[in-house]
Formats: sequence, structure tokens, C-alpha cells
Amino acid sequence: MAIDWKERMLNKNEWANGWYRLLAAFYDFLFLSLVMILAAAGTTSWLMVKSQSPYDDAAGFSYYVWQNEFDLLLINWGILAIVFIGVHLLYVIRARRSFGMMIVDLHVYDEKAEKPSVWRLLYRELLKYILFPFMIVSFFKKERPIYEKITKTYLVK
Repeated sequence: MAIDWKERMLNKNEWANGWYRLLAAFYDFLFLSLVMILAAAGTTSWLMVKSQSPYDDAAGFSYYVWQNEFDLLLINWGILAIVFIGVHLLYVIRARRSFGMMIVDLHVYDEKAEKPSVWRLLYRELLKYILFPFMIVSFFKKERPIYEKITKTYLVK
């Protein structure tokens, strides 16, 4: 028996409300935090090996790198930014939903009740970060957030 996604999308009670979104965002935050901590540990270790700092303590090392080897810090931050964006791209391209959405079992569909294209999902993810405060509207009313209206998508439970 197949799920009728069009019928579910038309029923406002099937839309993911603010609590589902918040729970999925919480799981996304936990997963992304773990990935970023591991990546930061690796890049910080690399930074300590590459640096010519004469200091052994964290404060002296940080000050020396900030003053004398700022290019290493930029490389470090660049790698962390690439990891952050890469995790999002990986989940959007491969699974068509985020890690938190998988755990909470939320699905994204377009207005034709089909899986949206990768570009539309990437655009949705970008707008989600920019327009995050507007997600609050889904807590009080059964309405879609602005970023879903712009991308013409629905988040369905």
C-alpha cells in the first residue's frame, strides 16, 4: 500500500509543526557538532605540527599563531567551513533530507508531491539558515515557514 503524499500535503495536520522541526534541528545540531569537533581536533593537531611557535601552553601558542602565522589559522577555518558545507551537501545530495529529518522521519516534497530536485533542496537549506527566525511561525499556526513557500516545498511527517 503506497502512501498518498498529495493527500498528506493537502492535510495541514500532516505538515511538520515547529516541534518536529525543532527536534530535527536538535539532532542535526548534535550530529554536526560531533563532526565539527572531530574535524577541529584534526585541524588543530595539524596546526600545532605546522606552526613554528616556541610556546607549549595554549594561550602562548594561540597568541603566537594569531600574530605571526595567521595564514595557518585561515587554512584551519577554511577546512572547517568546507567540512560544514560538505556535510550538508552530502546529506542533501545522497539522502534528500538531513540527518535530523531521518531520525524524526520527516520528508520534503514539492507542490507536485514529488521529491524536489537537488538544487531546490540546496536552495531550501541555504534559505533555512538565512530565514531561521521565521520558522517560529510554524509553532503557533499550521503554516509553512517562508523558506518553504519560496522554494515551494512541504515538510511532511
